[in-house]
Amino acid sequence: MAITKTTRLLKVEVFPGDDSQEDFEPFLSVHLEDMWDDTEDDDLPIVKTRRIRRGRMLEEHGRTDISDLPELAQDIARKIWRY
Repeated sequence: MAITKTTRLLKVEVFPGDDSQEDFEPFLSVHLEDMWDDTEDDDLPIVKTRRIRRGRMLEEHGRTDISDLPELAQDIARKIWRY
């Protein structure tokens, strides 16, 4: 059997931007859990957590790419950022 990877959304946090800046906006902190498993391998599963931090205008040429985030995190980003 092959190793499979599953990713689970644990938490989405919204933080206010730096109000000392002229054009500040909130940013997201997305917490994910990745699990690699193979039912035939006794050393698996392996679980790793990770955090992705995104702000709206981190990129010089337009919007921040959020397509790699889970759908719920994308929905929250669209609500808090003024696109």
